[in-house]
Amino acid sequence: MKRAENQICQSIWKQTDEGDWKLFFNTSEEELSKLENENQIKQIFDSSNKKAPKIGSLVMTPIGIGRLIKMDNKIYTVKFLKDEHEETFEDSLITSEFPIYISIMEKDYSNWYRLIVPANGSVESLKKLIEEMKIVDPNTCNYILIHNGSETKDEYFFDQMDLKPNSKILLCGLKMTQCKLNRFNVTYNWWYTYNTDGVTFSVNKRIKLAGIGLYGSHENKVQNGTVKIFEGTVSNIGQILYEEPVEIPAAPDQNNSVMPINFKKPVNIKPQIDYTVQLICTNYCYLYYGGGGKSTSEGEKSVEFYFKYTVGSSHGTGVESGNFPEFYYYS
Repeated sequence: MKRAENQICQSIWKQTDEGDWKLFFNTSEEELSKLENENQIKQIFDSSNKKAPKIGSLVMTPIGIGRLIKMDNKIYTVKFLKDEHEETFEDSLITSEFPIYISIMEKDYSNWYRLIVPANGSVESLKKLIEEMKIVDPNTCNYILIHNGSETKDEYFFDQMDLKPNSKILLCGLKMTQCKLNRFNVTYNWWYTYNTDGVTFSVNKRIKLAGIGLYGSHENKVQNGTVKIFEGTVSNIGQILYEEPVEIPAAPDQNNSVMPINFKKPVNIKPQIDYTVQLICTNYCYLYYGGGGKSTSEGEKSVEFYFKYTVGSSHGTGVESGNFPEFYYYS
């Protein structure tokens, strides 16, 4: 049935007969009222669902988030970190979890999502929840959250944001286009590879590394191995951020020698930190290889890459020559 044009659609939570909460998209106010009248939507903070707060924990109050410092006969004393003042509340007004609303704004469309978050949460944990609920796809959209007219930062905790129950947060997302960095300006042949090869890099701004280009074989042979990305310059010390087995097909010719390897999920790369991309080969091949590389190379959208030789690389890829000719990223 077609909706009336003046009906406002939104997203709501409904509790199923099994007690689980399910999100219903694009539900009109008329439908919402009907569901409420039929008592099919329950308050999410009734006595059966409410988590009991503990002394010392962060809790949500009607005026914001504070730390619970005293409980006395269902009267709770909360200290607010912002100005160190204390206030008392009835226990029914205190909760460890509370709802907020996320609004996605696009060109001709908006939608609301009700999320339940903990009082001790952070912007980073909120983003993870948003992505887990598939409200936004971080692989194709670079987004920010805005609260009270200001952009939030990932390291902010909720008590630093002056959140209230039912606070509204605006999600602004930009569709991302993939950028590319070409590391070399000339291609050679007869590069022999087996075992381990890698190159260390850093960038001047935050990016999502979506893949790399690797040289293919010029002897009609498939190169098998594993691609790893880890922090630092030594693989057994730095945290491994990505690992995937790969098959690099043979290159058609010298002018089409770079084989793109797209990651299943982009890797977050922070600025001014060393990372290493590594190829661990399981068979030998004669590959094309690049030359004319520089220690500093500028890619699209003014992203600068700084390259270093990787300690322990057994095939000699470095700044001036070798493998890893292209980097694909979102900025």
